[in-house]
Amino acid sequence: MKILAFVVKIECPSNCDKGRVPGGQREYGELIDCPTCKGKGSIMGESSYEAFEKLIRGVIALSTKGR
Repeated sequence: MKILAFVVKIECPSNCDKGRVPGGQREYGELIDCPTCKGKGSIMGESSYEAFEKLIRGVIALSTKGR
């Protein structure tokens, strides 16, 4: 078995902050759920093995820094 990529949760590419975007009745400034992330603020994405390894090594370095 060869690992090709990892499924990760990433920030919504629509830059919708907390999953809400302008919509509805604009004169009242109503917000609706972002159509990209459905109001969650994040979506599922993929990370290459190399990028995931780099992330994990960075987390380990931070967690052992104060020891």
